[in-house]
Amino acid sequence: MEEQLTSGQKAALTRKWRQAGAKAAKTARWAVIMAKCRIRRLLSRTKWNLITFLGARGGESVGVVDIVAIRKDQGKGLDGLKRGDIFEIILIQVKGGSAAWPTPADVSRLIKVSQQYAAKAVILAAWTKGRHAELYQLDMACDPESKNCWELLDKPLAIFH
Repeated sequence: MEEQLTSGQKAALTRKWRQAGAKAAKTARWAVIMAKCRIRRLLSRTKWNLITFLGARGGESVGVVDIVAIRKDQGKGLDGLKRGDIFEIILIQVKGGSAAWPTPADVSRLIKVSQQYAAKAVILAAWTKGRHAELYQLDMACDPESKNCWELLDKPLAIFH
């Protein structure tokens, strides 16, 4: 039989859950900030723009993509389009602190979104307090059930060229 909690114990438990939620939200905000800082340092020599999606209260929004890096494709236009009419897109998911890595379902969704928008790449920015964000690239040919879908980018600048 379950043990009944006193009102004081319930209040303490509620406080702990609220504090944990607040800490997770703060970590998520910092993870996005630090990922953007890391990527902006790479982008200082290129023409990429970063778009961040925030929820109503400034926290995480719904969806599998947290940041979109976008720029005009300055190559030759195709099919009647001129130079600069097409965009290059990189999708970025951000994980901070002890957040779990993307699940197979998340990986599958990222691949579908990438295909929908013809994204150049899908990046995972993983940040832990006291360190810079590490960037990983999703192998688009990977089986989402495999745990080896993400490759650490030794030279992340190459993705943004």
